Amino acid sequence: ALPICQSRIYWEGPLSTYSDRPNKLERDQACKLFDTEQFLAELQAYAHHGRPMPRFQTVLCFGEEFPDPQRQRKLITAHVEPMFARQLIYFAQQNSGHFLRSYDFSDHVSGPEDYHRSMRHSSIPE
Repeated sequence: ALPICQSRIYWEGPLSTYSDRPNKLERDQACKLFDTEQFLAELQAYAHHGRPMPRFQTVLCFGEEFPDPQRQRKLITAHVEPMFARQLIYFAQQNSGHFLRSYDFSDHVSGPEDYHRSMRHSSIPE
């Protein structure tokens, strides 16, 4: 994600640096919010070895610090998730991992450039 608006943006997701305090997206600096290769490796570990299910959802919070234990509800939040990740998690849950145990992701994922796209936002004129 590359914030280019004036609002402060905080986030939480699989690549968050902190889980106990807000992670701020710095204006005009790219920040990786999701790593496809890491997700696929964690998903295989989940299917093969019973490891915890990988995180794939990212929450963006506009104008207010997030997470904030003092105030759970925020005015503006966006929940973002890659559709392919949601589908693979669904298959893993429905098939108890059987579908993924025999699936070799390396044959179907040509490289991270296929999935790593920048997300941009800009302020809306009033």
